[in-house]
Amino acid sequence: MNHDAVRAMRTRRVLVVLALVCTALAILCAMLPHAREWLDYDREALARGEVWRLATAHLVHLSAAHAALDITALLLVGWIFGPYLQTRELVGLLVVAIIVIDASLWCLHPEVDHYAGLSGLLHAWFAACATLWLLSAAPQATRISRRAWGVALLTGLAVKLALESGGHAFWLADAGFHVVTAAHRWGAAAGFACAIVIIVIRRRLFAAPASPRR
Repeated sequence: MNHDAVRAMRTRRVLVVLALVCTALAILCAMLPHAREWLDYDREALARGEVWRLATAHLVHLSAAHAALDITALLLVGWIFGPYLQTRELVGLLVVAIIVIDASLWCLHPEVDHYAGLSGLLHAWFAACATLWLLSAAPQATRISRRAWGVALLTGLAVKLALESGGHAFWLADAGFHVVTAAHRWGAAAGFACAIVIIVIRRRLFAAPASPRR
């Protein structure tokens, strides 16, 4: 098994863990309807010191339909982009995205009383990998193809975020749950920033001279 295949397999383990955790929490919330009230982003509860919500809010969902939509998107994004991030890069990306989204909602969007779902993290993952496709080094033919896809994906993401700038995702108006579009914007911003950092680190590691053998 080559290096890329091993990296993809390891990274997709994170995908599987996330999907399983979200599925288990969706089942728990279906069985115990009040369970979500202890896990989502709740501004008043956070003010009382219930800080675990800053993490669990990204894994719990508002309804079975919401969970199914996010988990399906997770599987799709993870399957497409799995080979392009090492496990530690993906974990770091998700941690940074959680911090950025939570801090932004708390400091910049006091109107957001509740938030739940994977969508912010998915926007971060998507933005990061599309940026890597656009800017990362690769063999000439592969680089041209990836850059074209990177431009297309980032353009599509920018259009989507622009359409959501009014605070509503009209294509989900009948979904039965409220979409916090601010989480999408800040997740995408975190993903883009993380991709730049990853590219810089990769280039420095690639350029570093090998240690002399004794």
